[in-house]
Amino acid sequence: MLRTLEEITTMIKGNKLLHISGTQDQLSKLPSGNWIGGSSAFFSTEFAAGNSSDKLCVFELDFEKFRFQSYDKKSIASITEDAFENGFTIVIMPAETEILQEFAQNSSNYKDIFLKNVVGWIAGTNNSGKPIVINGQNAEPLTDNAVAMHVELPDDKRALVSVVNIFTADEQSPVIEFDKEGFFSKDFIVDGKKECIVDYAAAHNIDLQLPFVGEYSGSEINTSIVAFGEDKMLTFGAPLFQGIQYRFAKPLDNYAKAFISKITDIPNKECVFSCNCISNMYHGDLQKYDLGGFYGPYVYGEIAYQLVNQTLVYLQIY
Repeated sequence: MLRTLEEITTMIKGNKLLHISGTQDQLSKLPSGNWIGGSSAFFSTEFAAGNSSDKLCVFELDFEKFRFQSYDKKSIASITEDAFENGFTIVIMPAETEILQEFAQNSSNYKDIFLKNVVGWIAGTNNSGKPIVINGQNAEPLTDNAVAMHVELPDDKRALVSVVNIFTADEQSPVIEFDKEGFFSKDFIVDGKKECIVDYAAAHNIDLQLPFVGEYSGSEINTSIVAFGEDKMLTFGAPLFQGIQYRFAKPLDNYAKAFISKITDIPNKECVFSCNCISNMYHGDLQKYDLGGFYGPYVYGEIAYQLVNQTLVYLQIY
């Protein structure tokens, strides 16, 4: 829900447990308390898309047992060890940072990463400032750390992490591989031949607003292009990996319709967290739509155990 700085300050002083997103300036004015936050320019709310020019997006979590932790690139691997055995963790980290690179490239090897319910998002900015995250316990803005809220659930409750992905690999696409790992690439390998991605896409009428889809241990994971640089160098929202076979995503007849149809029949009762990729907002024009309870920040990368792209991530309690 959207609230003013004054309203959220009152909630914090009332010892509410909160997850907050907004501009760097607004977040930096909040007092210390039981909350975590990150910078985001847009939100999905009950009023369709809102922006953070004068309000913040806040969600109250009604749980009694919780703890907060900040992490750097050396300690982020312990996030699952700090998590409760029966509970969930919401983590936020800034875009284009060393800690994000560490998490994106290595989180699949963290102890119990797929046994603990870890969700979260990547903070960004719509201006020249750096993205920030804040551990509300001291309310200090951080630009190269992650912040996490670990929540313990009652014995009769369980958490469930889910991902909405409207993309599948195009079976007509060639298999694509990369000879270098990381967030940047100009070329890929198709049928054993190195090709410029931008030139290949133009020659074959391929829409680069759609992600690459890679097969990771039987699951299809998106990797999105988030920026076009000089000399046709591309920036990706998640790292490319050697040894993974990618394909172009299957084209969509209508981006917004495909997304809305995916979420229409999902019961969102007891949905305590959700975030949506900002690429979905832009490419699907989703700011025009009420997403039916899947509210939260539009973000620069989503976390569902590991970093994912161009998805909606949500967490429910049963």
